[in-house]
Amino acid sequence: MSPIPSQAHALTHSRFARQVSRLDTPPTDALAAHHIVTNVWMIQSYIVDGLAAAAIVIGSRLRASGSSALLSLTARCIGGGGGVGCVIAAGLIVGRDQVIRFYVGGNHTEAVRELLASVWMLLAVAQPVNGVVFVLDGLLCAGSDFRYISKCYVVGFALVFLPLMCSQLNASLLGVWTAKSVFNVYRLGAAILWVRRDLLSLTS
Repeated sequence: MSPIPSQAHALTHSRFARQVSRLDTPPTDALAAHHIVTNVWMIQSYIVDGLAAAAIVIGSRLRASGSSALLSLTARCIGGGGGVGCVIAAGLIVGRDQVIRFYVGGNHTEAVRELLASVWMLLAVAQPVNGVVFVLDGLLCAGSDFRYISKCYVVGFALVFLPLMCSQLNASLLGVWTAKSVFNVYRLGAAILWVRRDLLSLTS
């Protein structure tokens, strides 16, 4: 991955922490809830990153050989990432109370539980999108189009994520994570456009 997307990630999360610390709720409660959401948000990456790595390795080989199997690989990766996301989303919805109890236990105030409950449905619904985005990142890397990746991150951060974070949405933890979710929807759209263009160019 090129350094610019990494910088965008760093800016994104530093902006998160700054905004969360300025919420109306006590900073310790808000930051505790924020870090729990971050942890749950990234759980599926430990699974889906394996698919992304496979997409990079196998996709690079298929592109080098000009194989038409690249379309099949793309479909499998998208289905796998989306499928994992759907399973995790269902688990978060069905087991909401158990997961929150696992993270919170008896060490935090009721305010942390309320903050988590306020953002939980968004967290669950975002998982299928995240799964596909993580896998498509692998396909983009297989295409070695790092200029496109960097451009998408910078443009998305400047025109999508940052304006949402600076708007009234950031007055709540839900607003902060809504900005992140919309940013990932943008990433999904940008990745799909690239994949479509790439497959058309290979098959034409």
